[in-house]
Amino acid sequence: MRWVEISVRVSPMAAEAVATILLEARTGGVVEEIPSPGEVLLKAYLPLGPATEVTLGTIAKRISALPGFGLDLGKGELSTREIDEEDWAHGWKAYFHTLKIGRLVIKPTWESYAPSPTEVVVELDPGMAFGTGLHPSTRLCLEFLERTPLEGRVVFDIGTGSGILAIAAAKLGAARVVAVDNDPIAVEVATRNVAHNRLIDRITVRHGEGWNAVDGTAHLIVANITAKVIRELLPHVNEHLEPSGRFVASGIVAGEIPGVLREALARNLQPVEIREEEEWRCIVLTPAGAR
Repeated sequence: MRWVEISVRVSPMAAEAVATILLEARTGGVVEEIPSPGEVLLKAYLPLGPATEVTLGTIAKRISALPGFGLDLGKGELSTREIDEEDWAHGWKAYFHTLKIGRLVIKPTWESYAPSPTEVVVELDPGMAFGTGLHPSTRLCLEFLERTPLEGRVVFDIGTGSGILAIAAAKLGAARVVAVDNDPIAVEVATRNVAHNRLIDRITVRHGEGWNAVDGTAHLIVANITAKVIRELLPHVNEHLEPSGRFVASGIVAGEIPGVLREALARNLQPVEIREEEEWRCIVLTPAGAR
């Protein structure tokens, strides 16, 4: 299969808005690089087909309209190139290496690693899905999971991508994890990674849209997506979260925090902490009155 690689150079201020545009074009995931201070390089991938040209035109039009909403695009450069899937996979391997986050070890399936007795290893091949642990928004979630007691808990992972957070939660002791994504490519990748980590008995991967793909309640819900999607999830968090549970929302840039907090408070959710790395933020919420 051949793919179109979309590359967009923008300012940090515009990064989330552009990432949302790329995700809404059903690219399956967005890769972020920091080529230089004050600049973000976003990459996404579309399967080459009859509708590709129209989709690319829509993406370009929506990005060019962002300054009208008060966003400084920076360079705002958009470029594309056609690549083979094998070339894309090889590109991942060039910069995705074993990463340690506390006792968690995120290890590519193609690398060797000898863990210590206290380390918890997540083996991952992200394929065409978002989630290697390299992005600050993912690291912030992993740091929270690593220090949170999960033994016997139920976890929902909304927007699972490669399955990295779902797998980490299960490896850290969660009894049951439901991993959801609306992109079939991500579902395929996550399913493969779950099987590789021998966790099919504890992790269920589902194709679906947000709350429509889960049932019951969870002690912990993680959503590493975008501020826009998180705000759409907030009205129904309390229906799916245990009274003393935690909702971990990541993928939010600093400027979006006030809006997310206002929506959370309006939905009887109170912030427990706000974690940050570079311009990215991760908010941990709990039902009002919970300890």
